[in-house]
Amino acid sequence: MSTTTDGIRPTGRNTVRAVVKKRIVEQVSELSVSRQRKWQLRQKQKGLCQKCSKPTVPEFDYCVGHMVYHRIAARRRYRPKRGRTHQYRGTKSHRLAAAAQGDLRRLLPSDVQKLLASRHPEHRELARRALHERPELRPSARWVA
Repeated sequence: MSTTTDGIRPTGRNTVRAVVKKRIVEQVSELSVSRQRKWQLRQKQKGLCQKCSKPTVPEFDYCVGHMVYHRIAARRRYRPKRGRTHQYRGTKSHRLAAAAQGDLRRLLPSDVQKLLASRHPEHRELARRALHERPELRPSARWVA
């Protein structure tokens, strides 16, 4: 049986999970940051939203709802500095927010591939619905002439 760095042998069915969980806790607990920031870092390592513990969007630190909120806040901060009035509705945050609300028309094939590769069942289910409703999103359908 393998031992951890402390020389303690984990026993039971969840031995691997216990060792990994302990390793994550050790890495984060050694940092000199606030308790809240440590919790956020643990959530990020687990692949969960840093604000609400829902599964994160691929390549982001937040769930769909908080990602959209975060991007809207960033746009509001940026607009007065640069004088921007136009919103780019084709951005990833707009597309995924629309897809989460049921509008699958704006998704791109790259979005669907990343959602399918996600380890969270909600993301994979959203990608499957998009592929079912829009077969042109399949990689093989794009290349057939």
